[in-house]
Amino acid sequence: MNIALDMKTVFTLVALGHLCTLILISAYRSKFTQVSAIYWFSLSKGLQGAVWGLSVFRFVLPDMFGVVLPNLILFVAAWLEMGAVLKAIGGMNPFIRRFMLLLTAVGLSGYLLIFFCFDAGWPRISFSSLMIFLFVAYPVYRLAGDKQASALKKTLSAMYATLGVFLLMRAVLAVSMADQMSLFSGANWYQFVSYFFIFFMMLVGNIGFILLSKEQADEKLLQLASYDDLTGALNCRTFIEKSQRSIEQLARRGEPVSFILFDIDHYKRINDTHGHDVGDRVLQEMAGDVQQLLEGRGWLGRYGGDEFALLLPGLGEQESEAFAEWLRSRLAEKRASGALIPYTVSMGIVTLTAARDLAVSQLYKLSDQALYAAKRQGRNRLERNSSPSDEQRQN
Repeated sequence: MNIALDMKTVFTLVALGHLCTLILISAYRSKFTQVSAIYWFSLSKGLQGAVWGLSVFRFVLPDMFGVVLPNLILFVAAWLEMGAVLKAIGGMNPFIRRFMLLLTAVGLSGYLLIFFCFDAGWPRISFSSLMIFLFVAYPVYRLAGDKQASALKKTLSAMYATLGVFLLMRAVLAVSMADQMSLFSGANWYQFVSYFFIFFMMLVGNIGFILLSKEQADEKLLQLASYDDLTGALNCRTFIEKSQRSIEQLARRGEPVSFILFDIDHYKRINDTHGHDVGDRVLQEMAGDVQQLLEGRGWLGRYGGDEFALLLPGLGEQESEAFAEWLRSRLAEKRASGALIPYTVSMGIVTLTAARDLAVSQLYKLSDQALYAAKRQGRNRLERNSSPSDEQRQN
């Protein structure tokens, strides 16, 4: 089958695609000028548009402008686009930034050296393909390396990996098939595949980054809506919703659920004596310690002030009480070994068999009664509401 493609039409369409993306991203960026990832991506789209625009006039311009300049610009554009992706997912750090700058410098100087030292075209094709592969490799790893990576990140990683495989194959095949590997050669299978990947790169890069940025923004909004700003614990609403869903799941299996309510003893005295700033830091310190000691057994929520709650799915009376006492003692040890302000905590705990009609508010009320008993008996202790009556469970 003969495949005849108009090279100028393909390159013009790709250049217009990048230009349209640049216009849309720039209009969006006008309200979010502080987001550096979007700025980097905008620059990349502008440079890529210039690359393919210059390529349209490949046979009109001198080699320095029709061949060398587009490839040099492409290295910078690849650095900016992959850097934007890394910034969007929080994968950019000073070391990676220096590495990518070094990679860009190697690409620019290496391509110029090859252009002036070799008459053959295959070294330029192999070198440029290998350099773009190196730019893509680390973002592929970061997108897929996270165990909790979203489906979008895994899909984007797979698409960039596909591009990387194509670039490696192009670098290798160029050694023996240089005449057929040029984008400006006559119509052949390689030209068809190359044009496909040019469109593929444009679509994956443009749509992928936009969706990735949207996903990251949604995650930040969810974080703000779900977690307490001061302590990092779940806020009251999210804690109750998550706990209620867990109770419903436990009810289907007939498993127990334990609920711990606790607060800092004489917290008002800490605020009055040392100031609210110190009081806030004590809350942050305690919540951080609890989160670290919890180790996935359940989750921590802040009801308000210095009052916190723990839901422990599947833990019966003995396990939950042992864990609560261990937690209280470990907090006391941390306090003794250099906490900001000495403090103790009192805890109230209740354990019930999960049921569909069991509400988090019932667990809160029962554990609050136990917490009140711990306060009455001298604080810095754990008390259990061990046998709640049917009437108590219903109220």
